[in-house]
Amino acid sequence: MACALSTPPLLSNNNNSTERQRDDDVTSDRPNGKQQRRFIPVTSAIPDIPHGFVLSLPPRPEQSGIIKESEQMIYVNHFSCQLKQNLNLYQYDVCVEQANRKPQNDQWHEVKGREKCKTFFYLLLNEKCLPSTNVWYDEGKCLYSTERFEPVIITTKQNVQLRFNIKAQSGMWNTQDIYDYINGRTSQYPFDAVRIIETLLKKSIHHLIHVEHNTCYFTNQKPSILDGGFEEYRGFVQMLNLAKERISLILQTKLTTFYPTVDMLEFIENYLGTITLRPSDYKQLANVLDGVKVSTIQSNHTQIYWIKRFGDVPGNIYLDDDLTRPNVTQYYAEEKGIKLKYPQLKCLEVYFLNEYTNPKFLPLEVCRLTPWQIYDHEVDSKQRRMTEAQRPKKSIPNPEERYKAIMSSLQTCNYNNKQNNLCQAIGFQINDQEMPKVKTRILPKPQITNGSQQRREQAEIRFGNIQLNGHLFQPKPIIKLSLVHFGQFNDAKKNLLTNFTNSFFGILKKFGMPHPQLKIWKLDDTQNEIEEFFVEQKRLNPDVIICVLESDIKASVKYCATVTHVLNEDFLIKFTGEQIFPLVFICT
Repeated sequence: MACALSTPPLLSNNNNSTERQRDDDVTSDRPNGKQQRRFIPVTSAIPDIPHGFVLSLPPRPEQSGIIKESEQMIYVNHFSCQLKQNLNLYQYDVCVEQANRKPQNDQWHEVKGREKCKTFFYLLLNEKCLPSTNVWYDEGKCLYSTERFEPVIITTKQNVQLRFNIKAQSGMWNTQDIYDYINGRTSQYPFDAVRIIETLLKKSIHHLIHVEHNTCYFTNQKPSILDGGFEEYRGFVQMLNLAKERISLILQTKLTTFYPTVDMLEFIENYLGTITLRPSDYKQLANVLDGVKVSTIQSNHTQIYWIKRFGDVPGNIYLDDDLTRPNVTQYYAEEKGIKLKYPQLKCLEVYFLNEYTNPKFLPLEVCRLTPWQIYDHEVDSKQRRMTEAQRPKKSIPNPEERYKAIMSSLQTCNYNNKQNNLCQAIGFQINDQEMPKVKTRILPKPQITNGSQQRREQAEIRFGNIQLNGHLFQPKPIIKLSLVHFGQFNDAKKNLLTNFTNSFFGILKKFGMPHPQLKIWKLDDTQNEIEEFFVEQKRLNPDVIICVLESDIKASVKYCATVTHVLNEDFLIKFTGEQIFPLVFICT
């Protein structure tokens, strides 16, 4: 066993001096003499829920004696499980550190990449270099264990450039906190204990899954190939649920669309059907590939870049602005021994993580999409060389398919396996043989009546939404109504205006609103006529003003109504096709 342990030196931590330094930094003057801007933290308008506060669900409705309710047995994805009682759960602050290439005062710096931290942790675990085998790591800042140990720095001869620094114990909880809560001995929800156990469940099957955005995907599954070359994987999310005298694991499956792990040219050909790209194709590809990660042939697909946009063709991109160094085509031929087959295709402008302002340029043919990248872009199919039916779509499984997917996922996890050391360490056992059934009753649709006292209607309830269809229980009455027509008026316009008013009154009657007092004006579309009309309306104070416009005077009418004479613009109606009038403008 080639491991080395050492106790880390004590570090001084003067909090007061640190806070004073921060204050000095905020208030210090800039070199140009201007004071640095203070940043005020943004707070939510919604009050925070106190830690430990648990929202209670509404009680089950009483069984109705008026309308018969149907009873049904349904499956629920809550699987009963149990844990060891009175078992300590420790949390430690940790980090993976890497040696600096150039010796400095601080010879080690923290590693940021989660995948690199994960790989090094399991190297130490396999070599039994860690203080305990009952440990699990969140691939970030926290290490968990059922055992207590002192701060230590761990190294291995397998990788002398990295070390694992266990800084300090940052917390301790107990599984008894969970049992006290479900048995009613405390009202404090054990958030931390639940979080630690949920992390353990994922880490106990790390060799079977890949975790992306808190969703687990089995690495040995064969994805469904969607149109456009995208891949669909079935994943699952899980969480502990604490009910009265019962612990259960909720497992839910979901389908996610991913970019395929293929060469960039292959992706483009699958996506567009060709690699002969037009300007519009580059624009569409830039939208779809924005922020996507790629690797390159020359780095043996180990160096990761983020796509920013498309640049120019390789022959027009030089490594120096003064054109003294070769262009991208020459660079790959001379330095990398790669002769570009498609020099007419534009390069990708990419960057390293945290180096957005330092772009690099990569030919398409040397790039490859990295694995496990979620496709979440909305693509306008009208601008692509694909029909609407060819767009990647998520399928919706039926209940039987969901049942099989949930049971298959849980049984593949096999948490009860005796070889699962982490689950055995906390005594985790789960009933994974059958999904439990519960007796339920299907509630009838509520009877909701809306409308006025004169006209009552039953509201339609569709997919849990109450469709009021614009019917208000007590609509605001319109007592006085003014209708004005600006422009030339003739008999044809008179008939159309009459039909419009009759339709308007019919709508009011449908909503149970009384017939208002109507006064009609027929005016020219001059500024003076508009001004005089709204002066008169301010004196009459009607409830609604309907303005029918023949010419493009909407701006003048709106200004006089809402600014000069302080009337409130409520809504605007535009007619299309065989319209009654070009524009109807309504003010209240």
